[in-house]
Amino acid sequence: MTKLQLNCRDAILDTMANFASEKLQTSYQNSVPFVNVTLELFERWCSEFRFKKNRSWFRAIFSDLEWEALLYFEYTVKKVEKTLDEKGYSTTDVFLETALLHKS
Repeated sequence: MTKLQLNCRDAILDTMANFASEKLQTSYQNSVPFVNVTLELFERWCSEFRFKKNRSWFRAIFSDLEWEALLYFEYTVKKVEKTLDEKGYSTTDVFLETALLHKS
């Protein structure tokens, strides 16, 4: 496995761990209070998984079982995003609101 592959694998696992842990999210929020942690996690997932999932080098990083779990996680994230969109919470709006709120 190349260094790029190892880094990508670590980034995916780190993002999933952060999604799953209130403690990690709270710690991150406390260390960077100007960041919308929820939005950051969705954006990280998008850049670390969605933009790479169709590349063979990326798929090769994970076992079949891990890949199935990632696809299910992706399905779940999309459902949450859809629910947020239906309730009028655009990730772009949240990002802009956060950026403007903390702009000095």
